[in-house]
Amino acid sequence: MTIPRKRRIAYLTGTRADYGLMRSTLKAIHQHPKLKLSLIVTGTHLSAKFGHTMNTIRREAFPIGATIRIRDRATARDVTRAFGILVDRIAAALQRLKADILLLEGDRYETLAAAIASAYLSIPIAHVSGGDVSGSIDESARRAITSLASLHFPGTRISAERIKRMGEEPWRIHMLGTVGADQPAASASRGRAVAAELGLNPHDPIVLVSQHSIPAEAKQARAQMESTMRALIELKHQTVVFYPNHDVGADRIIRVINRYKHLPFVRVIKSLPRDEFRALMRIATVMVGNSSAGIVEAPALRLPVVNIGTRQWGRERGANVIDVSYNTAAIKRAITTARSPAFRHRLARAPNPYHGRKTPLRIVQVLATTRLDERLLQKRMTY
Repeated sequence: MTIPRKRRIAYLTGTRADYGLMRSTLKAIHQHPKLKLSLIVTGTHLSAKFGHTMNTIRREAFPIGATIRIRDRATARDVTRAFGILVDRIAAALQRLKADILLLEGDRYETLAAAIASAYLSIPIAHVSGGDVSGSIDESARRAITSLASLHFPGTRISAERIKRMGEEPWRIHMLGTVGADQPAASASRGRAVAAELGLNPHDPIVLVSQHSIPAEAKQARAQMESTMRALIELKHQTVVFYPNHDVGADRIIRVINRYKHLPFVRVIKSLPRDEFRALMRIATVMVGNSSAGIVEAPALRLPVVNIGTRQWGRERGANVIDVSYNTAAIKRAITTARSPAFRHRLARAPNPYHGRKTPLRIVQVLATTRLDERLLQKRMTY
């Protein structure tokens, strides 16, 4: 009796952000009896400068099919050079792994490079988090990936409708909830333990800061981060500042962050394991910056967020988000408002636009049962 071959699912991960969101889905794929998972690991995972988060992937024992190292520097020319290298090396990895489906999340340039490689190899792409709206080049990259993908897993009904309006055939679109949104929240006791490990007093206010550069605004990245840090310095709350993603302008942000790391109430962290990061979010007083974690994950934790600038422009947001410009006084006022009992009371029953119920298992079921045929690969616009 011939044993049926497992369907091979490759997943491209380039940052702690996409990996953290997709970890539960990757676990579900790895445990499925009819699927075989292989990770293609690149980007900041392989960089000591950004915390070498490859160690986290190894600890969790996911199968690593390929690693692709790119330069730590993030000038515009570095990114475009890395893009070309990634297309070539991801294509080679997909062929060697004999991937049946490439699974992707989000909108980064590493993700777009993988989508191009896979599309020209006639390997169907399953794309998570398409249909969102945001600022910067991410918006264009996300739409390009959507156009190349054969299957879509948008996080909200509004995003699913946008994909449909792009001309994608409705049968390709599976609105199954937001990845990462249905992950169980860490206990408050776990959050306090993580805070104590970082030398923080969990009973005093804790501010989490995650601010990334925007390629089109890279020249302003230093001044933008300075505006944020000056507000935090004036308030003097316990502050945990995370390194940014590997984007154009990231080095400017890192230089600003490191100028303040000597202050007794500031902790600078390159990266935290996903569970520890969510545990800190569980007990934090407010989150500041422009990270999607503040938009997508914080509402479920009733965590107030001061969202700065244009990076998350247009994204659906809950009542926990206060939008401000890169202005020190405005950021300071917003943090004070977010800390107020009145604001926090409003969040107790506020609706959350990002939610899911068994989303990873439902995504995996689609990956395991979708017919891999010509119809899946041959895209047709519906208008």
